[in-house]
Amino acid sequence: TTELKATHGSLKKIESLSPTGKNGDRKAAPQTLPQTFPGQLLPSSSFNWQDPWIAIGQIQNSFVLIETRNTVLVIDQHGAHERIIFEELRQNLSKNNKGQQLLIRESLSLTKAEALLLEHHLKDFEKLGFLLEPFGENSFIVRTVPAILVGKDYKQVLRDILDKLAETGKLRSLGESIERMMMVIACHAAVKAHDPLKHREIETLIRQLRELGPSHTCPHGRPIIQSLPIEDI
Repeated sequence: TTELKATHGSLKKIESLSPTGKNGDRKAAPQTLPQTFPGQLLPSSSFNWQDPWIAIGQIQNSFVLIETRNTVLVIDQHGAHERIIFEELRQNLSKNNKGQQLLIRESLSLTKAEALLLEHHLKDFEKLGFLLEPFGENSFIVRTVPAILVGKDYKQVLRDILDKLAETGKLRSLGESIERMMMVIACHAAVKAHDPLKHREIETLIRQLRELGPSHTCPHGRPIIQSLPIEDI
């Protein structure tokens, strides 16, 4: 397995969140399970967030099952981890986050439209830990990336961020643009549906979620937690 290192502060390490097979290949995942709760379900607030949580296990390697005092909770592991990473990135905005320097600096080739958009938002990318320098026509050298993205496909993350920024147009504020960028980073860095987690990894995930305080949705607004009263079981 590989180790996913979390960003600074309250987001601790979660080990082995990107499982691999015996030969280092990623395990094949079934395609039948939805990766979030159905849209018609609303996030539940019928339980006490401060009650003790006991990790039971996973459902189809996608949802975490938790026992509390009076309820059983079902948590979308991807959405929960997205929320954890997003809030950590938000906290880091007020810090001097220089990102992780890359040992091998690579070039990023873009379309003309993407390059113009990136040039316009270079300072915004730097606030999130990306240090990019122009390198020829429509190309940039990537010198640093957010620590949470080390070992991941940060070039694709950059392209996805540019796609999201292009969708926002010029009507959105600087803060809204940066928030969109953080959403993309959190989605790429978070544990995915169908990723098997060890018991200690589940406990780490739910501890970090609880440290945030009541958090019922992912950064995109999708429900991440549902509760089932014990008396209904």
